[in-house]
Amino acid sequence: MFPDKKTATIVSDAIDFHGAVLRVDVTEQHKSSILGRAINIAEDRVVRLAERGVECWVDSSLVHLRLVPRSGKDARRWTGAMVWELPRKRLRQLPVLVDFDGRGRFAGLCVFSSRPRTKRES
Repeated sequence: MFPDKKTATIVSDAIDFHGAVLRVDVTEQHKSSILGRAINIAEDRVVRLAERGVECWVDSSLVHLRLVPRSGKDARRWTGAMVWELPRKRLRQLPVLVDFDGRGRFAGLCVFSSRPRTKRES
């Protein structure tokens, strides 16, 4: 086990390809502290892709899609909720399709971008 994240880092690299940024971080198991308490952090791989205000994070335990807040009104604090906790009125406003197999098990998620393309991005 490594004493800190810096020495536990195997790869931390990024590629910027015409505005799309791909970042990969791979770390070994290491020690850290939260609020003064020592904890052990498991080894991890994190892949992040960011393009046109959309970020996608993939690591060993989750996939996170997020629209990056621009500024002003959009930059206020964001909250989260499980889908079944949302009122029907809010569900109708979400640009999301949930994919499922023949047995009703989760198979994927499609999120429509709510941001219009600029002339530069077309």
